[in-house]
Amino acid sequence: MGGLVGPDPELYPVSETVFEWIEQLAEDSCGLTVNFFDQIVTEDNFVVFNHAAMDRNAFAMLIGSYHIEDDSVLLYLIPEQIYTSPSLLVDREYFSRPEEPMVFSTELLGSLSDPPGFIRFYVFLLSAFAHSLQNQNHTALAEIDCALRCGPGIPPEALAEAYLFRSQMVSMTSSDYGAGIPYLDTALEIDPGCIRARLARGYMYELAGDFQSALDQYTMAIETEPALYKSYKVRANLLSRNGMYEESIADYTTAVRLNPDDFESWHYGGVDLRRSRNFQAGFEWLTRALELEPETAQVWYDRALVNAISEIDLEMAIEDLSRAIELDGTHWKWYDIAATIWIVRDQWEECIEAATLGLDISPREPQLLLTRSTGYMMLEDIESALVDFETALEEGIRRNISFREDTYTIQETLRALSQMVPNSAQYLLYLGYAYGEGGYYEEAVEQLTRAVLINPSLKDAYWLRGINLIETGHAEQAVQDLQKALELTDDPTERESIRQFIEQLGE
Repeated sequence: MGGLVGPDPELYPVSETVFEWIEQLAEDSCGLTVNFFDQIVTEDNFVVFNHAAMDRNAFAMLIGSYHIEDDSVLLYLIPEQIYTSPSLLVDREYFSRPEEPMVFSTELLGSLSDPPGFIRFYVFLLSAFAHSLQNQNHTALAEIDCALRCGPGIPPEALAEAYLFRSQMVSMTSSDYGAGIPYLDTALEIDPGCIRARLARGYMYELAGDFQSALDQYTMAIETEPALYKSYKVRANLLSRNGMYEESIADYTTAVRLNPDDFESWHYGGVDLRRSRNFQAGFEWLTRALELEPETAQVWYDRALVNAISEIDLEMAIEDLSRAIELDGTHWKWYDIAATIWIVRDQWEECIEAATLGLDISPREPQLLLTRSTGYMMLEDIESALVDFETALEEGIRRNISFREDTYTIQETLRALSQMVPNSAQYLLYLGYAYGEGGYYEEAVEQLTRAVLINPSLKDAYWLRGINLIETGHAEQAVQDLQKALELTDDPTERESIRQFIEQLGE
């Protein structure tokens, strides 16, 4: 508790009296310790008070002010959360504050009288906050109920906060998100301007899967207080989760305009810009997020994805992924993305190394095994490629994963290759086919060229090379190969198929 703002503190020891009441009730009724901050807490030194609370591992803070009128004390008390980042402090000015004072006689100051009901209310409410943070939710719920039974004279804004907190505890203890909504309704009836209750109501609907009701609540919060960045951010999060990226980006943009230091809006907005394929803006937003919190591994990963997907700067993508993994090396998928980037850069040994590191984290992960299999195949280590490929399919079946049909085609091709003489014309034909099925068209053309150099009459090699040349944009050379394949076959069905293909290329 901080020293209260008010006149003549020596003549009217309000801070000391309130502290003694709270200390006695907290220790006797709730088993908690209360510390007194022996300074008057104003807006100017609130940050100092907040740091002092964090240093003491406090669960909540209580500040306020008082006035003296005749023989009465007019007291305003405000419970505060602990603000762990400067960005959260921005929220404070938009929270409801008591407009009407709590009143008691000056005769109670310094006396041994029992505290007024509103003091009991605040003690039980703050104790509930503390016990919830200690994961003692049933104890917290019982204390909230004690607070709500403390009688009249409680400011509506404070009462609304109690119902808001009760809704959270009911939802958590019952594992039923909808169970807390009636208490939020009560909070909003008592204090229609309680932004936190409005946002919590939206969140409860969101957890219950009611998108439209959640959206309506967030929109009402924005209409109630258009300058609160958090309302735009939570609405943007909802829109993003439902794939409405244009709308979410607009809300994130408003959020960072209202609070340029809001890390989450820069981060999530950058991700949605990437999803919208606005790669340059996505990169800039994620860079800003890293300026705010440079030790956040997820943001380094997300920025790497921007460059990886766009292929604008694959070297930077690898650097960002390396930094992400350095900060948090527990995500197998990050290694798979790194391995995939090495594939795009035709660096097969690096691909194998990255995938292997991922498999150390998640052994038998099908995607990693398939990625590493690609690296082995491109290095013509067919035996290792086949082992990884078949292990991936076996594990995929166990996990009920569906694979594309061409995955099984590559498997059969690898099996055939494993039985052939390396570097024979037939081996190179099958290897070229496997590369083409995997989408590595230039590499396929290279192997098929080697095949026809060994066996110039290998019709299928010309046919396959023609198909892969089309994929690389060399249509004229493709036609020459298809015509050569046409010359080498007597099969009427094959000849007709090749002719149709050539005609289609000429159109």
